[in-house]
Amino acid sequence: MIIPVYYTYFLQVKRGDSIPNPATWSIWVAVMLLNGATYSKMTENLLESFVAIVAPVSLLFMFLYIIRHRKFGKLGKTEIIVLILTFLIGILWKFTNATISNLCLQAILLFSFWPTAKGLIKNELKEKPLPWFIAVGAYLFLIAANAFNLNDDYAKLVFPLLNGVIGNGSIGIIAIIKTREC
Repeated sequence: MIIPVYYTYFLQVKRGDSIPNPATWSIWVAVMLLNGATYSKMTENLLESFVAIVAPVSLLFMFLYIIRHRKFGKLGKTEIIVLILTFLIGILWKFTNATISNLCLQAILLFSFWPTAKGLIKNELKEKPLPWFIAVGAYLFLIAANAFNLNDDYAKLVFPLLNGVIGNGSIGIIAIIKTREC
């Protein structure tokens, strides 16, 4: 289910139906690449890590397309600080373990939804809800897959619940509200 998320979003950006926020996408690429690596190491299961691996690869391709076609603007100071924190968590991973690093990344990932939410609320961005809710569905499946093989490792539920369901779901809800206002 995660692949159609990026495909539908790509089509929306290409048509001009979605205007991505530079902060959110820059943060997502950096954080999700590290998240995919730490989540895969933490779960040590390719099937459970599939979404965490495919999402950053898809994000990277989308990000390159968006940059190439100048679909968004510059990064602000807050976004640069978040990217630096992401780099520092990458260093932290070398001194601790994948679980601690991955859990630290979740706060940054959740925060990264804010610039998009704010841009939608202020009518500076536009989004359609479909890819956001497909993403919620994909992450719900990831939660279900992990629940079958939990082994008291609740940390592997944090990423799909916090960022997959709550982060994507909140953007989807705001997109619906904004669509109805128009």
